[in-house]
Amino acid sequence: METTFYRTLASFDRIPTYHALRKLAQKHRALMNLQLGEICSVVVSSPRLAKEIMKTHDLAFANRTQFRAGEILDYNCLDMVLCEYGGFWRQMRKYACTLELLSAKNVRSFESIRQDEALHLISSIKTLASSYTSSVVCRAAFGKHINKLEGTKAATGQLGHEELVDVLLRIQASCKYQVPITKHNIKAVIPDMLVGVIDNPFTTIEWTVSEMTRNPGVMAKAQSETREAFRGEKDKKKIEETDIQHLLNLYTVSFR
Repeated sequence: METTFYRTLASFDRIPTYHALRKLAQKHRALMNLQLGEICSVVVSSPRLAKEIMKTHDLAFANRTQFRAGEILDYNCLDMVLCEYGGFWRQMRKYACTLELLSAKNVRSFESIRQDEALHLISSIKTLASSYTSSVVCRAAFGKHINKLEGTKAATGQLGHEELVDVLLRIQASCKYQVPITKHNIKAVIPDMLVGVIDNPFTTIEWTVSEMTRNPGVMAKAQSETREAFRGEKDKKKIEETDIQHLLNLYTVSFR
């Protein structure tokens, strides 16, 4: 096994992973089984085979490998990333994510937070590029200040706007779902959501800006469209989030 493991590692030496996998696929075939230590990884490099695995036989490949670190860090793999595919995963994805946390209404309710953090980002974009999404998510997840939340609850008997933890606790307390949600589930799911919604937007922004920088024509077209769209707006000091839908090229091409 050691010989196979080190031979496989040698194929990934100092080049991006997807480049290494492409070279292996060109040398061998579109469907490969890589032995990475104790874990067997299936690598698919064909659109037809990818459809077979990810659509036709999706359930057979839905589970992730559970390992010791996940059992320790994620409360015996009770989070959404490492848990077995089944009722709990479908329940959390549908109700906690789609219908509650990421619903259009809930996303719009955090617009003021995004605008506030965007202003901080613009003031020092070089040093704050990676902190924008982190600040938005953390404020949306846990609220502004604990003492303000406690004061609101004491005065009105409720916390008002629900954050991430509030939604998860409410879902747990409702007891109306088929699979019970425990406190360990909640503690394990929170890091999943924070990592997912912080890392993905930052990676997207970084990739988009780098690609536009590499393609001056695309950058110039986006800049021209933005200036043209707001040339007559004398009283408009800043572009709002709702204005992006009017920038068709930027919205449909640059950030697609």
